Amino acid sequence: MGTSVVNNFDSSVLVHDSKCSDEVRQITSDDVVVWVDPLDGTYELVAAEGNISQQQEVTVLIGISYQGRPVAGVIHQPFWGTSAVGRTVWAIKETGVHGVEIVKSNSQRYAVTTRSHSTVHIHDTLNILKEKNLINDVEFVGGAGFKARYSDNSYPFSVLKCLEGAAAYVFPSPGCKKWDTCAPEAIITASGGKLTDISGNDLYYGADAQIPNNSGVLATAHWINHQEFVDCIPERIKVLVPELARN
Repeated sequence: MGTSVVNNFDSSVLVHDSKCSDEVRQITSDDVVVWVDPLDGTYELVAAEGNISQQQEVTVLIGISYQGRPVAGVIHQPFWGTSAVGRTVWAIKETGVHGVEIVKSNSQRYAVTTRSHSTVHIHDTLNILKEKNLINDVEFVGGAGFKARYSDNSYPFSVLKCLEGAAAYVFPSPGCKKWDTCAPEAIITASGGKLTDISGNDLYYGADAQIPNNSGVLATAHWINHQEFVDCIPERIKVLVPELARN
């Protein structure tokens, strides 16, 4: 049965098996955790009413972590463009990102953040980033993967924006969960970018991980200095969203 399943994968996917590093190929299931959100962006799906731009923020998320860190991720957009099958963006550690054309750089350094969870701390942080000339504009969307445009569940949508021209996704507030960020982090890391909490700490995705990302999320494109953004976020904001110690 396993052979039958493997043989039915698209050859363009299977070819990357041989490109995986020895570390990835030797992973055992004991330390693997799969984070799944079968329908991210339920609000967008219900409220879209034929609005294609809003429907494309609906995503299916599959993130795979090993020893607490993301090694592979899939973000599927079932309503992408005019395609009958949507768009699937995916990545495996050290094999690159597939399904999307990654923007090399952008002179318009804009940040993306969520509209639905907007707080005074988010606005303060964005204003400081502007004052330091790290960004010159802000796009308010919904969430974290492609999930970052209109609803509580749009975080993955925002992280995809970092592959397509945005400088950063800035969310110095609780609100998203590990299943929101595992797949997007695997993908943005494979692109050369970075995703951490707002203090620059790696997120932990082990079986004993706390589910909420209480310490916020900061993602940056591959052409951005992530640490510059971390350093610009005031300590008074960082201390408001501390990550709880894992069990």
